[in-house]
Parts: sequence; C-alpha cells; structure tokens
Amino acid sequence: MRPQPLSVSELQVVRGGRALLDGISLDVQSGELVIVVGPNGAGKSTLVGALFGWTGIDGGVVECEGTSVGKLSGVERAARLGWLPQRASLAEPTPVIEQVMAARFRIRESRAQRLKHALEALERVGLRHLAERDGTSLSGGEAQRVSLAALIAQDARTWLLDEPANHLDPRVQTELMQIVLGEWRAGKTVVLVTHDPDRVLARVTEGPARVVGLRDGRVTFELSAHADALPSALSDLYDVPVTAIIVAGRRRFLFGVQA
Repeated sequence: MRPQPLSVSELQVVRGGRALLDGISLDVQSGELVIVVGPNGAGKSTLVGALFGWTGIDGGVVECEGTSVGKLSGVERAARLGWLPQRASLAEPTPVIEQVMAARFRIRESRAQRLKHALEALERVGLRHLAERDGTSLSGGEAQRVSLAALIAQDARTWLLDEPANHLDPRVQTELMQIVLGEWRAGKTVVLVTHDPDRVLARVTEGPARVVGLRDGRVTFELSAHADALPSALSDLYDVPVTAIIVAGRRRFLFGVQA
C-alpha cells in the first residue's frame, strides 16, 4: 500500500515579511476530494503551489506519498501529481494533439499508443475535433479543456486544481466540473481550490469529500462536505450569511442570503 497522497505539517510560506501560509497542517487521503475555500488573499493558490513543489517553503514539511515534494524528480512528480492552473496558456503554435501527447512524457510507450491515449483524453473533454488545431488559436474555455485533457492523459494519481473554472462561462464551468468530479468518483484523489463552493458542493452528494477553510494563511475549519455545520462555518469564513436549501434533492448554498 502506498503512503497517503499528501501530508503537510506546520507549513510556512513567508514573502516580504508576511506569512502567506502560517502553520498549515493537512493530510489528504487516497480517493478523497478536498475542497479548499476562502476569501481573496487567504493563501489558497500558495498552498497548491507548495503541494506541487513549485512554491518554496520557509518551514514545515510537504510530502507526497512519503517523499518530500522538493526531492521528486520530474518523472516521479508527473506520476504522482497533476496540476491544472486558473488559466491555460500555450506560448508556441503547437497542435492541440501534441500538447496532450506531451503530458505522457513519463510513460514508455510507442507514439501510436501515446496518440491513442491523447485522442481518448480529448474525446473525454469533448474536443477531439480540435486535435489538429493550433493551440494558440483556442478560446479560453477550449484552452482550459485541452489542459484538462492533458491532465487526464498524464494519468497522475493526485490532481491539484487551482480555481480551474473561475473565468469560464457557466456551461463550460459545469462541463469541466462534471469531468473533474467524474474522475474523483472513479478513484482519483483531488485537491480543488474554488471561489464557488456551491458549484462543487451541489454535485457532491456522497463520497469521501472534505471542505477546508483558509483565512489569513491559516486553516479555520475542516468539515465533511456533508456536515450540517458547513453553512455556519462558511458564513464565518466569508463574513456573509450562508443559507443551505434543498433544490431537486441537492443541498445548495446561498451566499449573502439570511435564512
């Protein structure tokens, strides 16, 4: 059995004399969905960067499957951790299919096998028809879905997603979230930063899912996504009333609405 996907102890990140993360401790279990929420400046993106090993830390420990993330080789990191940023970007005029195929660099396979997996990933996100398109010509929503296809093709055991849908239109946001949660239900471990907790939580009716609240670089709460206390905790976190209602059998969270 592998060690747990991520283990964080007393994590400190300091920039310009200010603690962006201050004593964060967090364990992520295999197959778990961890939804990280909090106001602007809470440290959410900094946390994801530290989990991936791209953000230098000033104290504490971040381990992925029992190894410090800073000691992982590129191949080891690609097998264990996949990352999807807020905005996808492609500087070179590369065909979409080549971008997705490149995500499988760690896997020893023929070009034909790599192409097969890349096309299947594009099919999964509904963009197989854009396989030969120049990646720099894509819309923002298309580019983000191509990045998600690359993440699927990479086949890392744990996904780190940093507000991947916050600048997309509602339809694309919904499609992207359905794909991400489908992968989680199929067994993927997912850490998801979001500014829209309701969009995620409304689709999480069962399963190992947890909400972690961050504020001023500290964890303010950790609760099951199904906990009765969650609306109150979110209200305290954002300093606005949060009311939970049931719509079509699902719990929805209304922000700024008093019960």
